[in-house]
Amino acid sequence: MHALRSPQKLLMIRHRKYHTDFYEDEDFYTLHAEDQLPMCPNRKYFGMPAIQFPIRDSRIIGSCNGILCLFVPLENRISLWNPSIRCKITLPDCPWRCYYMVEIGFGFDPITECYKIVSIPNPNCGSIIEDSSFVYNIKTRAWCTIAPPTHFVYEGGFKSVFSEWSIALVGRTL
Repeated sequence: MHALRSPQKLLMIRHRKYHTDFYEDEDFYTLHAEDQLPMCPNRKYFGMPAIQFPIRDSRIIGSCNGILCLFVPLENRISLWNPSIRCKITLPDCPWRCYYMVEIGFGFDPITECYKIVSIPNPNCGSIIEDSSFVYNIKTRAWCTIAPPTHFVYEGGFKSVFSEWSIALVGRTL
């Protein structure tokens, strides 16, 4: 991961601190520059300051230029977090809030020079708005409706990959 205008690459490493009570386990993260990584991965990271994840029980949807897109299933919310400067923003609700019924992607649009989040309904969840997908624009701070991709067969899950704001959904088209 690296910032858009910064040549330095950083690596975020997740650590788990185990306790005797399973429910007390903690995750913490550390940021490392390339020259700070130990030669032996089994060594402890003494002296590295821990970074607290801004949202407990969140999962990473994607990352782009050092910014992480996080989804919190219990709250049905999407947030963006920059761990380098420890800044988090929470997006307003998408018009279609049932995130377990959609596929979410995150990327940078070089034409408009802004970050965007795309939400595409899963065709097998019986969505009442299957003919609509949504894009959130960070600059305008608004969701807008877009045409969904052509019909495809859903086989157990999608994985989205963004590259130069082109989304590639791994799946099978009709």
